[in-house]
Amino acid sequence: MMKYIEIELGGLSGTQSGLLPSMFMVGFMIASPLCVRLSQKGRDWQVYTIIMGLCVLVVSSVVTYFVAMSYAGLLVARLISGVGEAAFCSLAPPIIDTAAPVGRKSLYVGIYFMFLYVGYGLGSGICCLFDSWQRGRVLYLAGAGLVALCIGAFTLLRKRFLIPEGAVSAVTGSLIHQLKVVFTKSVFVLLCVGYGFFFFTFGAFAFWIPTYLAKEYPDQKMLADLGFGAVTCLTGIIGTVVGGALMELISARLSKRDKFKNLSHDRVMVVSGCIICCVLVFSGMLFTIPAVFTSSIYIFFIFFALGTLLLFSTTAPVNIAIMYSVPASLKAQAMAVSVGVSHLIGDFPSPSITGVMIDNFGFKAAILAVSGVLVIPTALWAFSGYLSKKQGDLATESQQPKQLTTSPSMQ
Repeated sequence: MMKYIEIELGGLSGTQSGLLPSMFMVGFMIASPLCVRLSQKGRDWQVYTIIMGLCVLVVSSVVTYFVAMSYAGLLVARLISGVGEAAFCSLAPPIIDTAAPVGRKSLYVGIYFMFLYVGYGLGSGICCLFDSWQRGRVLYLAGAGLVALCIGAFTLLRKRFLIPEGAVSAVTGSLIHQLKVVFTKSVFVLLCVGYGFFFFTFGAFAFWIPTYLAKEYPDQKMLADLGFGAVTCLTGIIGTVVGGALMELISARLSKRDKFKNLSHDRVMVVSGCIICCVLVFSGMLFTIPAVFTSSIYIFFIFFALGTLLLFSTTAPVNIAIMYSVPASLKAQAMAVSVGVSHLIGDFPSPSITGVMIDNFGFKAAILAVSGVLVIPTALWAFSGYLSKKQGDLATESQQPKQLTTSPSMQ
C-alpha cells in the first residue's frame, strides 16, 4: 500500500515515507510508561487502561480514513495510533505471564506475539486486493470495527482482569522511581538495547521489503505482495510457538545442570532466553543476506522464509528474559520501557534511515546493511546471558556463611 501512498500524495521521498511509521512509534514510546502507571491505580484500572487505549486506537483509525490524502494529517493520525496501542501492548504480556500455568508461560507469551506477526502478514496480503490508496484506506474503517468488538469483549469480561489484592500494594513509587529501578538493572538495559537493534532490522524489512519486491520483480507484483504476507504470517506463527516451546525446554534443562542450580528461577529464564536468542538471530542473518543476491523471487522467498523463521523464534525468549530481569512487581513497566527503548533504537528510525540509504545507494545495499545490524543484538544478548549468570553466582556466594579457618599460629 505504501507505493500507492507515495504516488497519490504527490511523490513522497523515501525519507518522507519512513516518517509515517516513525510517528507511530513516537506516540507509542511516550504513552507506554504512562499507561502502565495509570493501570496501577487500582485493581480494575488495568482493564480500564486497555479499554481507553483501544478507544483511542478506534478514533485514530477513523481519522486516518478521512485525512488519507493529507500527508500532515496522516502523520498526526499515526501519532495518535501509537498512543492507542501503547496500553494493550505494554500490559498484555505481563497479564499472560501471570495467568499462564507453570511450565507453559513462555509458550503462552509466544502465542500472543504470534498474532502480531500474523497481523503483519495478513495486512500485507490483503493490501494486494486494492489498486489505490484511495480505495485501500477503507481497511482502517474495517480495523476500527474489529477493535470496537475487542472493546466490547474487554468491557464484558473486565472482572477477569482484576489485579490480585497483593499486587497493587506491591507496586510502590512514582513513575520516575519505577523507571530508575528498571534502568539500574544492567541485564535489562542490555536486553532492551539488543532488542532495539533487532527491531531496527525487522522494522526496515516490514516497511521496505514489499516495495523492494515490487520494484525488483515488476512482472510479479501480485506474487510479491501475497508471498511476503504468506511468509511473514507462516514464519511468525511457527517461529513464535517454536521459540516459546524451546524456551521452556532449555530453561528446564539448564535448571537441572550443576552450573545453574545455584541460580534463581528468574535468572535461569534470563540466561535461557539469551542463549536461544543470540544463536537464532545470528543464524537468521546468515539466511536473510543471501536472499538479496538471488535472481528469482521464489529463491528469495526460500532464503527469506528460513531467515525470518529463525528471527521470529526469538520473540518469546527475549520478552520473557526482559520481564524476568526486573522485580516481579515491575514486569509491566519493564515491558513498557523495553518497547519504548527498542522502538526508539529500532523501528522508529529504521524506515527513515533505510529510506535515506535507498535514495543514495539503492535497495540491495540498504537491505544488506540492515541485515548486518543483526550482529549487534547477537553480541549484546550473549553478553547479557554471561552477565546474568555472573551476577547470580556472586549473589549466591554473598549469601553463603563464611567458614572460619584456623591458622597454624593459632593451633
